[in-house]
Amino acid sequence: MMSAGATRYNTKNLIKWAIIFLAPIIVLLIPTSEMFTSQQKIFLAITVWTIMMFAFELVDNYIPCIIMPFMFIIFGVADWSLAFAGWYKSIPWQVLGMFLFVNTLIRNGILKRLAYTCLLVTNCTYRGILWGMYLFGLVFNLILPGGSCVAMATFAFAICSALELKQSNIAAGITLAGAMGYLMPGFFIYVPSNFGLLISIASSVDASITMNFLKFFTHNAVYILLGFIMVVVVEKMFKPEHELNSKDFFREEKKALGKMDREQRLSCVGLLIIFICVVASGFVGFDSTYAFVLVPAVLAFPIFDVVKREDIDTINFKFVFFIVTCMSIGFVAASTGISKTVVQIILPYMQNMGKVGIIALTWTMGVLANFFLTPLAAMSAFGTSLTEIALSLNMSPYPMLYAFNHGLDQLLFPYEYAIYLVYYSFGMIKMSSFIKFGAVKMLISIIFLMVAAVPYWSLIGLL
Repeated sequence: MMSAGATRYNTKNLIKWAIIFLAPIIVLLIPTSEMFTSQQKIFLAITVWTIMMFAFELVDNYIPCIIMPFMFIIFGVADWSLAFAGWYKSIPWQVLGMFLFVNTLIRNGILKRLAYTCLLVTNCTYRGILWGMYLFGLVFNLILPGGSCVAMATFAFAICSALELKQSNIAAGITLAGAMGYLMPGFFIYVPSNFGLLISIASSVDASITMNFLKFFTHNAVYILLGFIMVVVVEKMFKPEHELNSKDFFREEKKALGKMDREQRLSCVGLLIIFICVVASGFVGFDSTYAFVLVPAVLAFPIFDVVKREDIDTINFKFVFFIVTCMSIGFVAASTGISKTVVQIILPYMQNMGKVGIIALTWTMGVLANFFLTPLAAMSAFGTSLTEIALSLNMSPYPMLYAFNHGLDQLLFPYEYAIYLVYYSFGMIKMSSFIKFGAVKMLISIIFLMVAAVPYWSLIGLL
């Protein structure tokens, strides 16, 4: 006989499966019209099914990722070249290259060496560790934007474990400082695996919408301040129960790593080459994708022997499929014209709001979308419509896209965003503390957007 718990579990899953298949059926029952064609209806039904599969996670996300493009082709919504258009873009290849090199740096100890250096620079008191974690995340994002949240979250947990910390204010502070170090730099450092998706979708509407690292930094330099503010907020909200001075411990840990060997030195050369290419890309129009892909590939040759077979085997290929699937939703949406239909419905309500009101509403849309969708799924669902709305209002799409992206980073529960969930899953922070921090962060985000970001965008001519 099945236990009561198993019965409840099966009933819960049956309800989820019912929603997954009923939602697209309801879409298919909507009558067609001049504004809502049969092609758009089929596209929307397939997209709703895919997003529901992502949301409920009853099977691995890889499954809907490979089914969706074939459904577009089978039902005549898109041809092969359009359904798989995401693979023709640079983003998935850039992400693959980054994942490979990050795996190498984790294995050979370069990331650990870099982290200990950042912590020692900040003196290793409680405050120092918080700033050291943020500094580590900042440097990490500078050399490999978006890198590996799992590596950083694991390092934060390793610090807590090494200091024999249980669930406490100190442990929560270190964990959240690590999360801020990973995520906050992404608001002023271009991360192809995140915001790059939104730009790719927007460019399917208007090819003049492009992005590189220098352009992104110029548009969002004001957000450097927000990262510093959030570290201060973490320190104030999670005051230490006792004094903490662990400089001797981390000095010994770094000493135990020994001198850098040949593989580590070559890894540093590779990092330097990538960093130079990233910086140069904003000035000479060089696509930094070449560096992200070719540097780790070349370092795999026997003459260098830096990148190993195990580094390739541990690449998160499923996440790359997820990114491409989200990109495909945006590309196919643009081809069906459904985003124009959405614009015709929403535009009359937004025309009299003013630019500041539109930015605030867009941020709110991001916050609400994050309750039901992953950030990347939300980008694919709303990217084309936001771009169309901005162009229809004679606005630059960039501020709306940035505001939406900032809204997607706001949450109350860790399940809303996988990156936060990774940090929370180590058990160093109470749910009540996480919710409290999320609420404060959300309030600071909208205030900063209105008081600092909007005036800055107006000053540089984006608004």
